[in-house]
Amino acid sequence: MKHLESIKINPKYRKKIAGKKITILDDYITNGCSFEAVRNLLISAGASKVNFIAIGRFTSHAYNGLGTYQKEDYSLTGDLFSNNYTASLSNRESNYGLHGQYNDYARQDVENLKDILEL
Repeated sequence: MKHLESIKINPKYRKKIAGKKITILDDYITNGCSFEAVRNLLISAGASKVNFIAIGRFTSHAYNGLGTYQKEDYSLTGDLFSNNYTASLSNRESNYGLHGQYNDYARQDVENLKDILEL
């Protein structure tokens, strides 16, 4: 809930989200709470699909050293492009991220991406 209270959709995108597939690129993920807030906001604003790409991941001592991604669905009502909306948790899948696999080659992929972006 704290992420839904602090993350807002810029009102200039009000007419640009409906029916769109949106991809979010983030630097790090721990449990996915901020992404889940954004995903819920964008889906509620009419996005047809939201993809999330995280370059790295902070670790936790739980679950073999990896933080566990927790999928959360919220019921959002009101004006999503302002502070005038309410959110209530409708579903939480706490085991959603338990079966993910660590990609040992991801470090090299990040290095390759870094080289591309420094051109």
